[in-house]
Amino acid sequence: MRYIFLLFFINTSLFAQQQMELESELLMLQEELKLFSDSIALNQVPIDSLGECVFEDTIVRPSIDLFQGTLKDFLKQNRGKKYFMYMGAIWCGPCKKIKKTTFKDSLFISYYDENMQGIELDMDSFTGLEISQKYKVNQIPHFLFFNHRGVLVGRIEGYMDTYSFIKKINSFYWRVLWI
Repeated sequence: MRYIFLLFFINTSLFAQQQMELESELLMLQEELKLFSDSIALNQVPIDSLGECVFEDTIVRPSIDLFQGTLKDFLKQNRGKKYFMYMGAIWCGPCKKIKKTTFKDSLFISYYDENMQGIELDMDSFTGLEISQKYKVNQIPHFLFFNHRGVLVGRIEGYMDTYSFIKKINSFYWRVLWI
């Protein structure tokens, strides 16, 4: 009975946290919309540029190229290389934030292209759940970093800005050289 209550309490807490994240994201979007509509009302934004403003995030900005396919194919293709597994979900606010900021930062894109490969695993999928149980993943976004032999060398939980993210990744691989 205690176990069921604990699960209910954890799920309720997670739901409340997700709801707060969504509400804060909604407030930010409402503020952006108000600023944008005020700019239009004051004729600070030409009407012919509205299409560019609406599609700016989805078309112009590049992002890292995460592997598209199965985990088995990814591991086979990246044997002998450093790689990471990114675990997230479509409903996760910090996951959306890291995709919109860190993954689209030119510094991280060049670092990623030169140093490693990555795959995104949806935590709501069977593979995502299987990996999360195997590596005891309790929070998302969650990154698992592996060396060229496939040995887990480090993990990052939660959101990080680009500079901190790269610094942390480097600490995993630099530390391994001395072990």
